Amino acid sequence: MRICKAVIPAAGTGSRLWPLTATVPKPMLPIGRTPILEHVISNLRMAGIEEVMVVVDFRRDAIMDYFGDGKALGVDISYVVQGPDLRGSAGAILHAAEWIGDSGFMFASPDCYMGKPATNASPLTALQRLVAAFEQRSVMAIALTEWVPRQMAVGAPALNIPLIASTAADPQDRDPFPIDLSAPAPVSESGRLSVLVPRGYWALSPDMLDVMRRTPVGPDGEVRVSSAARLVTPTKAVWAAPMWPGECSVDIGDWSNFLRISALAAVQDEEYGPEIVKFVSGELSGHRLS
Repeated sequence: MRICKAVIPAAGTGSRLWPLTATVPKPMLPIGRTPILEHVISNLRMAGIEEVMVVVDFRRDAIMDYFGDGKALGVDISYVVQGPDLRGSAGAILHAAEWIGDSGFMFASPDCYMGKPATNASPLTALQRLVAAFEQRSVMAIALTEWVPRQMAVGAPALNIPLIASTAADPQDRDPFPIDLSAPAPVSESGRLSVLVPRGYWALSPDMLDVMRRTPVGPDGEVRVSSAARLVTPTKAVWAAPMWPGECSVDIGDWSNFLRISALAAVQDEEYGPEIVKFVSGELSGHRLS
């Protein structure tokens, strides 16, 4: 099943980045010289996405006025306003259910910044590999994931990889593999040195819409894609597509990550990067620069 559509939830208030988001919606916060949402859409376009549905609410005019119909970015952008009855990532998708129809689609978090890979080990981007993995298989869902040390994943939405997953679940393996989320084990009890963590992007079958409709609302009042995936039986196939070494997808929704990624984007700026590196190096060494 071909994927050419993507749903992006951009309705949140960005409370973790308050007061910066008091006047600017979080998807419009700049990473370097470009709003984070533009980074996301550009990466989707490189992966073959042609149509994008942006689910908006908080200060939606700023988003809609800036991106318009998407033609400037090479995609067709539509908008739908998120209501109070359906919240969370799966709730945002259900607002776009009619638009999705019977097409395969991608879910893309507007918070997840994918920078330039530290190495060129893969000829394809992580999202290009995610789309290819879905289109080559008859599956319900494939999550873009990253293997992280177990101690770093405590408290994170880790995915359970059962022991029966054989050698395909080796953290050194770069190929997609099936996972069973129906009976997740706590990260602290997984017995593994590394565990899988989802990184904000899913390739999904339209059949997942029905699964999301019967997914229970979480304690926080939200319905999440990861919760819906746990309702999929192993025979229906949920897969993981691991990121390769040197690739990253960072949630910029908190101050720590937002400042780190903003600094990285600044030093990587083609025009001003070398000047910024010189300035910061001087400040850190005690030689202040004018």
